[in-house]
Amino acid sequence: MFPGPRTNGPNDVRPWKDVFIERVDAVLQQHSGAGVDNIQFQAPCDDEHGDRIEGWVRFATASKTKQLILDFSATHHIEQHPYKIDLRLLDDSKSSHLQSIKLCSVSLKVPADFKGFRNLKWIFLADTNITDGDLHHLVSNCSGILEFLGIAGCGMLRRLHISHLSNKLKHLQVYDCRLLQAMELNFGLVKLEYRGPSVLLSPPGSLLLADICIKLEGICTNSLEYMFTKLGHNVPRLEILTLRCREGKVWDSLFLASTFCASLFNIS
Repeated sequence: MFPGPRTNGPNDVRPWKDVFIERVDAVLQQHSGAGVDNIQFQAPCDDEHGDRIEGWVRFATASKTKQLILDFSATHHIEQHPYKIDLRLLDDSKSSHLQSIKLCSVSLKVPADFKGFRNLKWIFLADTNITDGDLHHLVSNCSGILEFLGIAGCGMLRRLHISHLSNKLKHLQVYDCRLLQAMELNFGLVKLEYRGPSVLLSPPGSLLLADICIKLEGICTNSLEYMFTKLGHNVPRLEILTLRCREGKVWDSLFLASTFCASLFNIS
């Protein structure tokens, strides 16, 4: 793990990002050629440091890392140009060992010649600039084994489409994507967690969903009715339903939730 330093030291007046990058490079040089299963870089870096970050990613690939975290979130609001990550540095043409990846505060565009991730089981994207099409391309190119997809604060997304037949996704987590309007779910999904504004849930047919947790903001009865009556008939295996909504809508929620055949309701 490489967290960014809070201070440079009393006698060092260089920008702390430069100090951090220098320290990371020194540590990586000491471990060159060694296998490292888990690597995490955590500092508010941006595209200005793209060449150095690319070197870190190449190190992770050469080290046959299984879990990679690139967290470039800022601790306070600053003007940044997100690092544009090139997924070809990590795909199966370069690394077939990667099983888990977390990307925070990056810009992600999936190139046409992206080879996919053969062994990737877990993806989490936070505050990442990614379009509907690029996310669909990413998921469809690693869906043979992918089990978890987490998305948080991705402000460009409007429609989430994961319903292709080859998708093995079991757990979908979507938080605070403010422009999201619809989610097309896949057949094999077992657990759904959602927090944010009302969205249309479009099941392609009967789903395997057993656990649903939804926290809605700006809630209205019509959107609840759509989510429950349309989705409720397509989740025959549902066991746990958790619904959190604003005061004044609990009774509407309770009435509409009765359309589900769940064994446990949590309404608040």
